[in-house]
Amino acid sequence: METDLEQTDTAAVVSDLLLDFADDHNEHLAREVAVELAERATLGQVEGWMDYVEHQGENLTSPLGFLISKLRKREPPPDVRTCRERMFGDGVERVRMGAMRDWQRGVLEARGVARETAERLLDLWADVLSSVRNQTTADIFDAWFSETVLLELGGDRVVIGVPSDRHQHMLGDRMRPLIERAFRYKGCEIGELSLEVYDQGGETCMS
Repeated sequence: METDLEQTDTAAVVSDLLLDFADDHNEHLAREVAVELAERATLGQVEGWMDYVEHQGENLTSPLGFLISKLRKREPPPDVRTCRERMFGDGVERVRMGAMRDWQRGVLEARGVARETAERLLDLWADVLSSVRNQTTADIFDAWFSETVLLELGGDRVVIGVPSDRHQHMLGDRMRPLIERAFRYKGCEIGELSLEVYDQGGETCMS
């Protein structure tokens, strides 16, 4: 059993660790708050959540705020294995999305789209697909959106390339509202939405 002195020493270590964490992330943490948190959290909990932020918190607006929230709620950090599995999954997804973008770029190049325009289309479509992914299931996204590409965007006309007639009918008939909402969410008001079936060489045929 820890003595009072050992508990005090541990709390001091945790408190200093929290203050260093705040400094590392250019955020302010009052010492009295650090002491209060140190009295309710173990060193293992603090280090566990810090590891989580280090590996998973790139999208956190305030890493310190996230850490304080978790410690005040006394939520246990994910175990190392869970974090590693999540990191591996995220890495696989980044590779997959990179390969998709390379393929989409090839389709646009085959159509003679200028590089600067192609990159603009790729960026917008990546944003739109991100919105679509958050509004549907992984199975639906993989089945109907993973092989699509934004071919044209100009005036009131948007052209999306799809791999088959089945995709064209599904996206054009049943998924159209979802696609239109995703464009609006990204600040793009679209008028005519067309879907073209491209061949394996990257060309498209208007249907």
